[in-house]
Amino acid sequence: MLQIRLLFFILIIFSFIAKGQTVLDWNDCLNLIDKNNLQLKMNVINMQLAEIEVKRNKFNYSPNINAQSNYSLRIGKNYNYFENKYENQIVHYNDFNLNVQQPIFDGFLTQNQIQKSKLDYEALKLDNDALKRNLQMQTMTAYLNILNAKEQLEQAKTQQLSTIDQQVKTNSMIDAGALPESNRYDIDAQMATEEANIIMARNQLNLALLNLKVLLQIDLNEVVDIKSPESLINNVISTDSIPNAADVFSLAVTQRPEVLAQKFRIESAKKNIKIAKSSNYPTLNFLGNINTFYTNQNKTAQQTITGNFIPIGFVESTNQIVLSPETSVKQTKTPYFNQLGNLLNYSFGLGLTIPIYNKNTARFSVKQAEQNIKLSELNQQQTIFDLNNTIQQAYIKTITAKENYFAAKKVYESTLKSYETAAERVSAGLSTQLELNLAKNTLNNSLSRLTQTKYEYIFNRKVLDYYQGKTIQID
Repeated sequence: MLQIRLLFFILIIFSFIAKGQTVLDWNDCLNLIDKNNLQLKMNVINMQLAEIEVKRNKFNYSPNINAQSNYSLRIGKNYNYFENKYENQIVHYNDFNLNVQQPIFDGFLTQNQIQKSKLDYEALKLDNDALKRNLQMQTMTAYLNILNAKEQLEQAKTQQLSTIDQQVKTNSMIDAGALPESNRYDIDAQMATEEANIIMARNQLNLALLNLKVLLQIDLNEVVDIKSPESLINNVISTDSIPNAADVFSLAVTQRPEVLAQKFRIESAKKNIKIAKSSNYPTLNFLGNINTFYTNQNKTAQQTITGNFIPIGFVESTNQIVLSPETSVKQTKTPYFNQLGNLLNYSFGLGLTIPIYNKNTARFSVKQAEQNIKLSELNQQQTIFDLNNTIQQAYIKTITAKENYFAAKKVYESTLKSYETAAERVSAGLSTQLELNLAKNTLNNSLSRLTQTKYEYIFNRKVLDYYQGKTIQID
């Protein structure tokens, strides 16, 4: 009854562990890279900034329209322009201006800035594409390392099971007196070796899984595993053909985003020369201005007849007095909005700026732009050289890995026969357990080497596919 309860408890624990574990396939890993990678997120922001720069440069064709208002309080003797005299008074002054400046010709500056910003934007998009592909390559490396570690761990466990069977047989033969007691120590030593191999393989698997979690930028405490595709594990290497390195390079150099991005940067650097030369051209702008103002010095005079008469002279022949109606003048402040409407004025014109001497700024800017073109061209050459070098190395490693795989396969087949022969000799009492242990360890090493060379070939073969522009798939 106690054993049943203990078994039930163990099953519950394993069910919780299984529920807490996340199993990822290849597409899950790619989706997590796109979702979580900080470099990709920063690239997206940089592309958005470049797109904003394109729009900002396009708006340089539009006019500048600015409104301005000023208010001032003047105390003391002020000149009255309406009465043409100085007066001691407090003057309130308020003006409004609306200015318009529309570029007509700016030496092709705006045109070249727009074209350059578009080229920079396209280069950033290609940089982002290159980063995605490189992250896929890193993910593939981590994914294959996990598959390799899992297969190595399973092989170590299988080898331990065979050693356990051999231990049972050896102990039985020792108990029956068919083998000496020393064989028991030898088989126990082999069991310890097998356990150490399992611990080492499990450690390699844990490290490979940790590397993948770091790459995917997920919680490092999360328990994850990956799906092991049967087609990859049982991959038939002998029937696989390896593309020529020159063919891979000729295809890659025409479509790799890092190479295409350098071409856009060269064109962008050439636009910088035209931008620098634009300051040598005159600029022409349309100018417009609307202006009005208010001041309390502006008064309206109103003349009225009082009904009285005042003498203004006499008739010379009769001495008769000449009278004129008496008038009075009353000044009132002109209302605020009436002044603004009455004093409104407009002006239009053209503004021409001709550069004569600006400390050779344009000349030095052109020289800097020319040097930047050379740098961009050298960067492109370096990128192409690195690409060719990477493809050549991948090609050589693929050829070598394939040869190593078949060599390791022969070694494994030979060590397997050697182990089987040693096991038969031990069972017949013609050999010692120590000799069987040596044969078993040699077999384990050859199997591990065979698995390692298989995944080395798969990785380098997929690198060649990657540089041919093929979609990386692990299924």
